Amino acid sequence: MNNELSDFERCDRRLIMYPDLNAQGRLFGGRLLEWVDTAVAGFVIDLTDTKDVVTVKFSEVIFEAPGQLNDVVEIWCRLDKLGRSSVTVSVQVMVNPCAGRPRYRICRCQVTFVQTDGSNRSLPWGEAVRQRLVSP
Repeated sequence: MNNELSDFERCDRRLIMYPDLNAQGRLFGGRLLEWVDTAVAGFVIDLTDTKDVVTVKFSEVIFEAPGQLNDVVEIWCRLDKLGRSSVTVSVQVMVNPCAGRPRYRICRCQVTFVQTDGSNRSLPWGEAVRQRLVSP
C-alpha cells in the first residue's frame, strides 16, 4: 500500500465504464464527485452510527490525473476533525489500473458532513460518538 494511504481506509471501489466518461473519453469529474460524496457519506454513517447527516462542504477539489476506461477507482477516507455537529474527512482518490501497474492518485479533497435533526437544523454529536471518535 502507498505510504500516503497508511492512515486512510478504503471506502469504495468503482470500475470506470463508458457511461462514466466525458467528451474527451476520461472519467467525468461530476461522476467522480458523486462517487466521493456517496463513499464519504457511508464512512461518516459508519463512524457516527447515524444516517442523519448531510454534505455541507467540499473543500478545494484537486484533480491530479485522469481516470481511464476500465481503471478501478478507489476512494480512501480519513477522519480529520470532529466539530460540535460536523465531521470533516480527508479523501484521496486513487486509480488502480491493475495489470501490474502501480496505483496512483487522481484526486484529493476534504468533505464536511453535519448531523441534522428532522428539521434540517444541525444537531450536536452525543457523548458516545465523541468518546468513540476522539479517544486515542
